[in-house]
Formats: sequence, structure tokens, C-alpha cells
Amino acid sequence: MVSIIGGGPIGCYAGFNLAKHHDVKIYEEDKEIGKPVQCTGIVTNNIPRQIYSEDYIINKISEAEIISPNKNSIVVDLRNNNLVLDRHKFDNFIAEKAKENGAKIFFNKKLTGLNKNELRFNDLTTTDDFIIGADGPFSKTAKESGLFRKRIFLAGKQARIKGNFNSERMKIYLGIGSFSGVVPESNKIARVVSINYKNINEDFNRLLKLEKGEIIEKQGGMIPLYNPKLKISGGNVFLAGDAATQVKATTFGGIIPGLIAAEEFSKGFNNYETRVNKKIRKELLLNLMIRKKLDGFNDKKYNELVELFSQEKLRTIIGNYDRDFPSKFVMRLLLKEPRLLKFIP
Repeated sequence: MVSIIGGGPIGCYAGFNLAKHHDVKIYEEDKEIGKPVQCTGIVTNNIPRQIYSEDYIINKISEAEIISPNKNSIVVDLRNNNLVLDRHKFDNFIAEKAKENGAKIFFNKKLTGLNKNELRFNDLTTTDDFIIGADGPFSKTAKESGLFRKRIFLAGKQARIKGNFNSERMKIYLGIGSFSGVVPESNKIARVVSINYKNINEDFNRLLKLEKGEIIEKQGGMIPLYNPKLKISGGNVFLAGDAATQVKATTFGGIIPGLIAAEEFSKGFNNYETRVNKKIRKELLLNLMIRKKLDGFNDKKYNELVELFSQEKLRTIIGNYDRDFPSKFVMRLLLKEPRLLKFIP
């Protein structure tokens, strides 16, 4: 039997893959799937086909505008559209898929303790053979099993705003926090987000001055920085998603890496960590190296970077490859433009 802690998309996708061959129970801390929303909800089109649906996609992005501190900008045409998700529908779609395969989902179940096979919740004690922690950045599963170790977190703050937007174009503002961007849901509503280690309110207010609009609602949450030294399994416990810090450190998206990890459960538990690392460790590590370099940039460096990428040959490269796999395009960029070497870790 398998217990999965966390009923988000990563936990439910793990349940979807395991329920074909195991008795799976998914324990969700909240009273429903998909709320509260703590994610901007934009992904590449690398969602696994078995859980892909147009039903939860509310917009498709074909362009990315990257804006430097001196207000110069470049526009990148994306060969593959990025997808803007309705996170409530997306999470529930995967939960239903897991249930169709036989997984059972229990709500209002907060993990309070874990000792080998025994799990203690706020109102329940149970035992299971395998335990999966997909319970977010502050994973209680990781803490109780000794897998948490030292972690670094960033704060994310976002809002949905009414205004006038190009519905096909997302914006990325360099030099405002670690990451700041605008993701349109339509030509009238967009999601604006800032992410940083500290001073998040200051960054968020700077962004709102640039992207004026009526605030519909505010959201936010904490984001783990990828830690390549973490073990993501130990004994009968396995981690996936934010609980395993499987987040791209450049744009701080974690849905696709987490789903890739959760898909490995379709092959069972043997060598799970080795298989996951083979799939995504190189990509996450390269993202982390780039992030550490970017953290040292000032406005002048960002301005120089955007100026270099004004070349069509470079814009074409980054538009042709998904950001989930930077190893596929970083070397191509360096070969086309050796001056980028001073920006690369």
C-alpha cells in the first residue's frame, strides 16, 4: 500500500501512475483540491499527454517580451506555445484521473508525525509500505523522515489585475527582484508576479507601477531553491515536486519538473532517485548555476544582456527550445555569440 502526502498535481499524478498496481491513498491537508492558489500557472507544453486537456487551459502564449532596466526590450517568438492554466481545474483534472485509476483521496488530513511505516494525521493513524511526500516546500514528510536538511526559500507575491494586455505575450522584467513577470489570461486580465529572497513587497509595488490595473485578488507563497545535495528518498519515503526542491531556479516554475519526477513512479520505487536524477538533475543544476550568476547582476549587466539578445540569431535559439531543458540551448547560444561567456557561470 502507498500513502501520498499532498493532493496537488504532483501528488495526484504520482497516485495516477501508482494506482494501476498499488492500493493508493492520497492525503490532502486542505478541504478541497486546487485551493488556495499559490502559483502563477504558466508552463511549457511539456505536460504529459495522459493528463493533457484543453479544458484547464485558459490562454496560450506565443511571445515573450524581455525588458531591461533601461526599458529596452526584445520579443522572442516561442516555437511551442506556453500554456496558462486554471490551477483549480488543472489540479482537479489530475485528481480525477488518479481516482479513475483507483486512488482514494482524503481531505482535511494534516500530517503530524511519521515513524517508519506509521503515519499520524490530525485525526487518524495508519501504516503503509511506501510513503510519498508531495506536500510542498516545507514538506512535513521530508522533515519527519530526515530528508529536509538545509533549504533556501524565496517569497512570491502575485495578483490578478484588470487592464489592457496583449493576450499572446508574456513579459519578463529584468532587475526587479529575482524574477518579475506578467502573464495574461486574456486581453483584459493578467497575473503579475514578483519573486525574491527578501524585500518582496518593494519589488511587487515596483511591478504594479509599471503594469497598472485594478487588482482583482492577491496570492502568494514560498518557493524552494533547488538543492542538488538533497536526498529525495530514504528507506520507504520518497519526495517529489516542491518537497524535493524540484524547481527551476531561473523562472521558479516547478510543475513540469515535478510531473517528470512523479511519472517515474510508473516504473515503481526501485532506483527512483537515480532515475529522476538522470531525467532532470542536469537541467535543474544548470538552472541553479544560472540563478547564482544572475543574483550578482546589476542593472548595467542586465542592460548588456538584453542588448546582446537583440540579435535575431540568439532570439531564434531561445524561442526554439523550452526553458525546462536549458542544456539543449546554452551551448548553442555560446557558439553563436562568444561574448555571452562572461554572463555564463
